[in-house]
Amino acid sequence: MVHMHLPDRSPGLFIIAAFALVYGVIAVEAWMYATATFAAVAITFALIVVLALYLVSYFHHLLEDEDGEPVAAPVEAPARAPQAARPAPSLRGPVAAR
Repeated sequence: MVHMHLPDRSPGLFIIAAFALVYGVIAVEAWMYATATFAAVAITFALIVVLALYLVSYFHHLLEDEDGEPVAAPVEAPARAPQAARPAPSLRGPVAAR
């Protein structure tokens, strides 16, 4: 069973946290452009790499079960076999024998 703690308990808080993360990185990038130093570029790059690694490990952890194994995607039941087509009804009605 998958336990997605924050997304299940409070989806709104999860969205707010995602927006805070995105806009926080944008603010750091704005600081980087305003500072215009190599150190600011290196710090910003390191921050983005660390945050990306954290997000990947967080979502990987969300998709594991209690044993640490990845949860398999659900398998859908096969579709029913198509039924044999019936002949279309005649528009002329029954034909009288001549």
